[in-house]
Amino acid sequence: GGQTVWEVQSITGGSVPHFIHLRPDQSAQDYVNSITKPNLQFFYDAEIPARLAKVPEAGAYGFSKVTKNGVEEAAPPQNPKQ
Repeated sequence: GGQTVWEVQSITGGSVPHFIHLRPDQSAQDYVNSITKPNLQFFYDAEIPARLAKVPEAGAYGFSKVTKNGVEEAAPPQNPKQ
């Protein structure tokens, strides 16, 4: 029915280096490209659940987020259609 019933995402972070050291043949864009390569392993590790619940008309059953302190309750994402 056009509704999202499952999704997984990867948010990676890191620090922006204060200094960069370029090789003589390397541009700043080449350096940025080298440290921002996509993590293709994500697509191998992401698992599609064997069973998915049908989303009720009122929306999902609940929302949570995984943090460094464990799983925490979260507010539902904003719906741009409303």
